[in-house]
Amino acid sequence: WSTFCSLGEREAIVACRQLGYIGYDLVSIFNDGRFDSHASNISYFENVTCSQSYTEFSLSECDIVDSCQSSCKNAVGIRCFEFANCEEGAVRLMDGDNSKGGRIEVCADNIWGSICSDGFDKTDAYVVCKELDLGESEPTVYTNSYFGDGDLPIVYSNMECRGYENTVLECTKQEFGTFTCSR
Repeated sequence: WSTFCSLGEREAIVACRQLGYIGYDLVSIFNDGRFDSHASNISYFENVTCSQSYTEFSLSECDIVDSCQSSCKNAVGIRCFEFANCEEGAVRLMDGDNSKGGRIEVCADNIWGSICSDGFDKTDAYVVCKELDLGESEPTVYTNSYFGDGDLPIVYSNMECRGYENTVLECTKQEFGTFTCSR
């Protein structure tokens, strides 16, 4: 057995397929050691490269350019996702003190995910509140994972609602795979 010091998105998707998550190509990659502080930080696999056509179902089918031992600060962890059977664009608030506050989660491509706080402002929050029938008053925006990170992927970032939209789907935004998010 060996940990990985780095893993790209394509390679993480193949790892999820190898683990049986074949229904959807969505994965989160963590380099902060959050899954096992006792894991070895020694890796025997560096520069694993899977094809851009996503045809592999096992990391053993990918190219391993360098198989010498290396060390890293933290071993890489991944989180694989499955279909949630939710309605596209549905919005909910999670982990708040009441039904009017919490981390925003949205259904995108049959996966529940959160919205990155980068660029999220009161106009974006107003559209979310309007979609949830929470009234027309000015919302308060909490950023930097105020209601916790959650266990879901971040599916939208850089929201640019204008205020007249009825749903977050109608807002201009970046979708998963086209951004990086600081939370």
